[in-house]
Amino acid sequence: MGDGAPNGPVVLLFSRIYMRADKDPRRDDIVKQEMPDRLLATGKQIAFDVDDCQQVVDMWRRNGITCLQCDAGNFLKPRERLQNKMGSLNAP
Repeated sequence: MGDGAPNGPVVLLFSRIYMRADKDPRRDDIVKQEMPDRLLATGKQIAFDVDDCQQVVDMWRRNGITCLQCDAGNFLKPRERLQNKMGSLNAP
């Protein structure tokens, strides 16, 4: 087809995979916020991210980075849901 779409599998090359440190108990969006902070501060460019966790998808998009949401996921624990709800009630 002449529309520029690939006619077969697309291969993505990458040099690193960034993951959470072992036994890091912080929320996913907090841990993963450090990734774009660190990469962008060193002049790296982020083409896109793939995630299923809604809070992480929201974080990438808040940072202006395209995030492909591969599945719908609300993985907050009940306590985190309550903290988020209370935080939104106290927000200005």
